[in-house]
Amino acid sequence: MKLAFALEFIDSCGIRRSDIKFLRTDAIILSTPKRKMQLAKKGLVNVTRESLHKPKAWFFPRETVLEESAGQGEIFRVFDCKLPVQEKNGVLFDQKPRHRPHLMPPCEIFREGECDVTELALKLCAEKRRFCITGSAGCGKSTLVKKCLELLGCTVTARTHVACRQFDAAETLSRLKHRVQKGFFNSPLCVDEVFMAETALLDVLAKLSLHGNFMLLCGDDAQLPPIEVFDNVPRFLDSDLFKCLAPVIIELNVCKRSCSLLHDFNMLCRRESLEHCMAQARAIFQCEGEPDISLCCDNARRKQINEETNRRLAPESAQLLESSDGPILLHEGLPLVGCRIAHGILNAIWYTVESFDEHTLHLKDDRGLAISLSLEKAKSCLQLRYALTVHKSQSKTIL
Repeated sequence: MKLAFALEFIDSCGIRRSDIKFLRTDAIILSTPKRKMQLAKKGLVNVTRESLHKPKAWFFPRETVLEESAGQGEIFRVFDCKLPVQEKNGVLFDQKPRHRPHLMPPCEIFREGECDVTELALKLCAEKRRFCITGSAGCGKSTLVKKCLELLGCTVTARTHVACRQFDAAETLSRLKHRVQKGFFNSPLCVDEVFMAETALLDVLAKLSLHGNFMLLCGDDAQLPPIEVFDNVPRFLDSDLFKCLAPVIIELNVCKRSCSLLHDFNMLCRRESLEHCMAQARAIFQCEGEPDISLCCDNARRKQINEETNRRLAPESAQLLESSDGPILLHEGLPLVGCRIAHGILNAIWYTVESFDEHTLHLKDDRGLAISLSLEKAKSCLQLRYALTVHKSQSKTIL
């Protein structure tokens, strides 16, 4: 993105694209007359984070920049050098490795118990300062966010439909992405479950940050990150992008839910090994009988548990429904979960069978709202809920 702005500025200096001898993600090599080169160098050195998205403003240097600058700017570094001579398939071999300077200061962290986090959050909202609310499940992140939203007239967005349902009016990050791409968005933003977002959606937040939009981020930094194939990429909480989006962090660490065992175990998982956590889970959470819901890491095991439990618990009067996920024996009280967004069904939302006939299935969701759809349509958007993958259990407290 920085290079895109740099190319726009270079065009404004009258430098032709034919004068660009080499272009890659971290460097531009030019061969131009001295006058145009001095104009481009002076403008690039004077770029700041506030003026980054306004290339035409780079022509007006700041008073704080030294006239005898060696080329070290806040955003760009400019050097006078000879053109490289060794090149093969567009790759240069004689360039010395450059280490990117650390430009962003560390985030300010305020922890619950050390200060009044509610008062601090409301103060930051009133001052329109970006910040992030983080903490484990049950610490009251959503409650604090809702108090902040009472002061703000902003758009609420989240990574999943399940997370969106915690708020009266919210949309997914994917839908927000399309609005930003079409240029239909320019307002304060609240992002829930931000640590679940993948790089393509974080790019949307990066673009909005260039326009100075107010942002309130919220999420559990110990959640599993999205599955992406990148090497040597820091986690989002440690990245420069996060420091730019939320220079202030409010960390919640006091359990607000009735079951403190879940909270203590969640905090244990943040610092101990998997083997130790599994041993503690077996020692702490001992229950008799079968679990209401089994959490699985893969779909094959989920389908196996669902089919076995459904066959065992279904009455003789159950009706067979051949769904895309496997056979379902329908009966009253059968637990189901949405697997895709279609026909009024939402992904990862829990449903319970109320009744059915030869052609229609009547359901109630986890909020008690009635939904009816044909059995033919239900085949493609519903699954059994005796077993779930960890992703479908988002925002649920499961014992």
